[in-house]
Amino acid sequence: MRVVLLGLVLLLAACADRAAPRSAAGPLVPTYSVFFEPDQTTLSKEAKAVVADVAAKIKATGPSTILVEGFASKPGVTAKNQQISRQRVDAVVKALADAGVSPADMLKVAKGEKTAGLDPTGTTGDRRVEITLQSAR
Repeated sequence: MRVVLLGLVLLLAACADRAAPRSAAGPLVPTYSVFFEPDQTTLSKEAKAVVADVAAKIKATGPSTILVEGFASKPGVTAKNQQISRQRVDAVVKALADAGVSPADMLKVAKGEKTAGLDPTGTTGDRRVEITLQSAR
């Protein structure tokens, strides 16, 4: 039962808007998280919904830069985790492009397991792609 509840909480967190910390230079920068199953690089139904929501926001606000960062959890080989994070970024970029967002506006970064540890269990929260919308302001 606890595993089911944890899964539900993580799913709801994936769909929620998350703002990056306020910098001294400006306002909050919206960041959205797309989560993946272990060793997966394809978008789940829930992930597709998050990407569709982000694409609509991008079309409405027209940010100057769309940062798409991929992450992987620590278990496994470091090189494989780097590759998986890159493939996850590519999947999200393709989905955004299919929704009408210009790939030329996206900056792609695969971080692998370098910043693993977002999730206290060290798993689900680390298997993600973060989309950060940065404006020119």
